[in-house]
Amino acid sequence: MADTWHSKCHESNLMRVRLPPRPPFKKKPYKVSFLFAFIFDKLDILCYCYFGGEQMKDFEIDILVDLIVDRARIDTTFPDPKNQWVGWLTDVLFQIVDRFVAIDLNDPKTFAEIGRRVSLRVRDLPEMGALACLAILRGERLLPVSPEREEFVLQIARETKNIITNLPDSTRKLRLESLFYYHMGIFYSNYEHFDLAEEAQRKSAEIATIIGDKTGAAIAYFMETLCQLRNALLKGIETKEIFSELEKRFLILVDATKGSSVEVQWGQINGPIHMIETTIWLNQMSNPDLKNWVAMVIAAADRMTGSSEIATSAEFVRAIDIYSKGDPNAFEVLRAVGEGKDANEVKVTALLVLIRHAIRAQKIDEAKDILKQMPKQEAQHVRAIAERMLSK
Repeated sequence: MADTWHSKCHESNLMRVRLPPRPPFKKKPYKVSFLFAFIFDKLDILCYCYFGGEQMKDFEIDILVDLIVDRARIDTTFPDPKNQWVGWLTDVLFQIVDRFVAIDLNDPKTFAEIGRRVSLRVRDLPEMGALACLAILRGERLLPVSPEREEFVLQIARETKNIITNLPDSTRKLRLESLFYYHMGIFYSNYEHFDLAEEAQRKSAEIATIIGDKTGAAIAYFMETLCQLRNALLKGIETKEIFSELEKRFLILVDATKGSSVEVQWGQINGPIHMIETTIWLNQMSNPDLKNWVAMVIAAADRMTGSSEIATSAEFVRAIDIYSKGDPNAFEVLRAVGEGKDANEVKVTALLVLIRHAIRAQKIDEAKDILKQMPKQEAQHVRAIAERMLSK
């Protein structure tokens, strides 16, 4: 088969393949308006066939920015009343780019940069500007926690909320509001402001319900309850009723995401991982549903290639699987996860398993040494569990 763009698409089965470099642009990438109608529904294929490598080049970023801006300037579409995730084509385009850049390439910093560049070019289009700002929020909240990043995200959040508040009433505005509160809920949770996270997720869910976004509402209500549980664990208060509600919300989440663009990401990976974590936090690994949640993650993880965080989480879940079966090899994997850089909540939960095992073996000094590996400023609710166990 000839070594052409089409043959590479075919041979790679849509895997990322590097093409011979194009001639460098003298000023900026070519205009793409006249191509948009043809390639919009093929963008995910184009991304996997053309872009790739460990880090996107600047001209590659500009091509994606041009695509989004050109779509935004001619966009007369609105969210579908029956499915808010589709219908508004600029929103859909951002979702495609998000999935490719932030998830599959595991490069949230570049996704935030794409949002920044788009925002500078659509200042005259407030709705599109708000979408771009949400992309910045999304990318930044996926990056490591730091005081400087927290302040920057809060600044972007204030600007974004001001833009959205001043928009005329429409389904676009409602979609933007729901997305805004969802992202802020995740952000507040990452920085352990669980009360604010719970409130933001509740607002996101309420708006999503109003506009008929069953998927978005299910995710937000699930995260609201998870934030309640984290807060209760941090404070050392009763969690039985909250966990019972979380189990109900999880079943709704799985059902609501079926057939959606986030079925794998949320219904089969994020949701089950959170359920696995909570059973460990609550010392309920005898829960009969645990093996089903583990099986869901293991089966789905290979379909979300590229994200190192998901890869780390999948390794953690596999370790929990063999740990529950009494396999001593689990400890080596759990230690590796606990020493990793990704997925802080998963990392600290892995260390919690090791601490519990050491305490059961009456190796208190070993348990205290493991506790020292837990960060003091991230996943404090998990650390609080370990501290309470070791204070008895």
